[in-house]
Amino acid sequence: MKFLASFAFLFLFSLYSHSETISEIKITGLNNISRGTVLNYLPAEVGDEFSLELESKIKNSLLKTNLFKDVKVNFSKGIFDIQTIENPTVKYFDFLGYKEDLILNSDQIIEIKKNFNLSAGSIYNESSLNKLLMQLKKLYLENGFYNVKLDLNKSIDEKNLVGIELRIEENEPSLISKMIIKGNKLFESDELLDLFSIGEPDFFLINYFTEKDRFNLLEFKSGLEKLKSKYFELGYIDFKIIKQEVILKKDTSLFINIEIDEGEVYKIGKIILEGDFLNLTHEKIINYLGIKSGDNLIRKNILNGSDKVLSLFHEKGYAYAGMQTQVVPSNIKNTVDLKIIFDKDKQIYVNRILIKGNNKTQDDVIRREFKIAESGIFNKQHLDESIKKIKRLGYFSDVKDDIKRLKDNDDKVDIEIDVTEAKTGEVSVGLSHSNAAGAAVNAGIKQKNILGTGNTLNFAFSNSSAVEELSFFFSTPYFNSEKTTLSYGFFDKTLDAKNIDASSYLLSETGYVLGYGINIDENSKLYSELRSSFVDISCGSALQVYEASDCSENSPLDLNLSISLDTNTLNDFFYPTEGVNQTLKFTTSLPVSDIYYYKFLGNFRTYTPVNEDYTFKFSSRLNYASGYGGDTLPFYKRFYEGGSSSVRGFNFNSLGPKYSNNKPKGGEISFISTTAISTPFNTLFNTKNENMFLGAFIDAGFLSDKVSTFDTNDIRASAGLQFSWITPIGPISLHYASPVLKKTDDEIENLSFQLGANF
Repeated sequence: MKFLASFAFLFLFSLYSHSETISEIKITGLNNISRGTVLNYLPAEVGDEFSLELESKIKNSLLKTNLFKDVKVNFSKGIFDIQTIENPTVKYFDFLGYKEDLILNSDQIIEIKKNFNLSAGSIYNESSLNKLLMQLKKLYLENGFYNVKLDLNKSIDEKNLVGIELRIEENEPSLISKMIIKGNKLFESDELLDLFSIGEPDFFLINYFTEKDRFNLLEFKSGLEKLKSKYFELGYIDFKIIKQEVILKKDTSLFINIEIDEGEVYKIGKIILEGDFLNLTHEKIINYLGIKSGDNLIRKNILNGSDKVLSLFHEKGYAYAGMQTQVVPSNIKNTVDLKIIFDKDKQIYVNRILIKGNNKTQDDVIRREFKIAESGIFNKQHLDESIKKIKRLGYFSDVKDDIKRLKDNDDKVDIEIDVTEAKTGEVSVGLSHSNAAGAAVNAGIKQKNILGTGNTLNFAFSNSSAVEELSFFFSTPYFNSEKTTLSYGFFDKTLDAKNIDASSYLLSETGYVLGYGINIDENSKLYSELRSSFVDISCGSALQVYEASDCSENSPLDLNLSISLDTNTLNDFFYPTEGVNQTLKFTTSLPVSDIYYYKFLGNFRTYTPVNEDYTFKFSSRLNYASGYGGDTLPFYKRFYEGGSSSVRGFNFNSLGPKYSNNKPKGGEISFISTTAISTPFNTLFNTKNENMFLGAFIDAGFLSDKVSTFDTNDIRASAGLQFSWITPIGPISLHYASPVLKKTDDEIENLSFQLGANF
């Protein structure tokens, strides 16, 4: 009993002795850190009761701040005595020896020091510095700098300020000397290695620019992902990358070894359809999917088929319809079932079509190009086609659409069309110069979208050493409710041919033109034009010998009729990246004319996107003309080729047959083709201008006197570069071309310039 009483007394005394109140907090060892900062981190204050647990908390909380190397805590007679040893403060942290923008740059270094809390004024922490060094080493290794050396020097002054110098000896990067793939049976190794942007060096001149043999970890991982995707998309679900080694050889070059296991191709078993298919039958959906049981599991085919099926829903106004494709395990080896779940969502209607940015162009000029209407069923395909038609007008440098689903009525959408108007017209008085006509004084009004009506008005006067011209032309593309085109105009033109590198003759022509066009479908138009003029010719002495019959004729009447068919599916007027534009035109003089001839003109342009940045173009044109009814083709109706709008690299009008005085004679048949690839200027260079483009091209063609006299020696070809710029005054193109198929007496002009020409 006495023992229990003694134990209780000691226990109560212990509780009493450890429940003292904190009367004072004493902090020593502070130099650069304020007392208030320390107090903010303490889990205690004056007046709290002391405990051993509290003592431990105080010490741990202060050490966690990384402000101190060491902390000692002692409690006696109500006084908390906290003794600290501060971590130094960073005085400076200098990176030395590195080459700017090779791996590091000044801005990166500032960010690195900030991220690791090692900027000047920060509290130095040894652990943070070690982490920084490890991260820096990793960064260099990821970029192939396996011989990099990091030399660290630290000094602490009497004020406990630490200065840090990190000298980086980058040395040369370790380059890839060999890269192999093993285990592949389906594809050749070269095809798989082409998925990587890094690898064995290209031809040394090319490798100088591509630096393909420079190792980069991110590019390496990206290539591995492409490798996986290539097999997965073809149904090789079990494909594995067994080994991926980057080995540093004794000569400091890199050997990359990749080993793969292709596995077996999987096939499609059952195709299970779930959801609401509207009135579409199972057979019709399977037919649109384009896949069936037993086919290889090719992801691309499934996606393409899904898009086709969804287009059926979108055409019916289910704009937000979706499909979910699930791969379901099958009991059959190397076979999976496909479960396709449809969610048609709600049928969507157009609430409003809002147009902005059209400061000059009237709303109805834009709205009349739409295939969808307010209150009608929304159709995404029709909207896309409408946007293309608006772009093809040539009134806008940019057209964007934004579809907004109404929050309070989610079966309706607003369509916002934001246009950026291009300069479609000008009033001009001034001087100009062209390769064809030389210097000229000109004045006039050229307006493709006059007063924002969508109509075209051209009234111009030009006077140069080669051409004097006065002309008026007006066209309206929506003459009536049937959307027919009406055009009319007159012209008076005098051509002094000796000033355009042709034979010496003076041609004056005055006449009128009347045109009418009808729409065949959304993208095609049939156009007819009646043209009447009187031609007055005055020939030089040489031409009177060469073309005696034409030179002796007195002011012949030329009354001709043209029929043309134009199809246009291009997605833009100025810089198309997709679509086709083709024109077939037949012109014949009418029996009441004094001259009898006919012409056939065929133009074809197609644009295909190679990827997001590059566009492939192929264009060709065939021109043919001849006389009829016993007449020959008048010499001034012949075709001429060579120059910026023909085979570039050759002088203007210099191709084809020539008279004995070496002046161009022209020909009855010509063919020109262009193959080109183009990309926006800012794809290759870091610029913000989205209206500049660079391209490479190959031109080829010929001009022959007659079909019967065509010879392969007539063919000329050139290759070159093109710079195009859509400026406020219209598109401008600068070409540099070098002939690759030429004759010794050809006239060469490497540099040429064009205003108003599209890519």
